[in-house]
Amino acid sequence: MAFNKTGFAHLVHGKEGFSPGVYSYQSDDAIATIAASGYFDNGATVNTGMRNILKAGDAILIKASASGTHTTHWRKVAAITSGVITVAALDA
Repeated sequence: MAFNKTGFAHLVHGKEGFSPGVYSYQSDDAIATIAASGYFDNGATVNTGMRNILKAGDAILIKASASGTHTTHWRKVAAITSGVITVAALDA
């Protein structure tokens, strides 16, 4: 599947340049699909508007529900380069 903005919510607004924003996202996609580079903006070809919302260092709490199995994961926005949003595991 592709990113669906209806599953995305803003939880905490970070102060620009000082603290990260915190978001949540729920999807029927597997975490491997969601964590793939470009998922949140459908690659560099389609701007879903997330490039204007997410910033490097922001945290996303993800509930993935692939095949009826629900899993929860923390990811961070690692980078936004060449119009592609990349996420990585959030440091513990």
